[in-house]
Amino acid sequence: MWEDPQVHGGRNPGREGTSPPSDPSSPASPCTALRPKAFSSVVLADGDYDDSFAMALACKDLGLAVDLGRDLGVSTELSALVEQVYRRAKAQHGALAGEMSPVRLYEALAGREFRLPPPTATLDAAPVTV
Repeated sequence: MWEDPQVHGGRNPGREGTSPPSDPSSPASPCTALRPKAFSSVVLADGDYDDSFAMALACKDLGLAVDLGRDLGVSTELSALVEQVYRRAKAQHGALAGEMSPVRLYEALAGREFRLPPPTATLDAAPVTV
């Protein structure tokens, strides 16, 4: 179990048991796993919607962010829109569905899955020179 010693006196509530972020000096975040390469390889290439971070938690976090912005008088128009999309995905796919479930909503609207084409044999067979 990974715990960031710089957060909460060695405890990182709600994130125990997860992998450390790529930069050990930064606290754990569900966003550390959402780099473009990770997103494309997991969802767009493999069709894996990653259930490791539940929609219920993503919706809660987005709601807190929107509420905080409102309390501080900061515009959160885009965050509020994202929150609505996530809540719709939660209603459609369930509270335990993964945080990538909103992609499913747009796949349904488009009538097709969003997938990357398989790599070409030419690219895979090309020698790498250093």
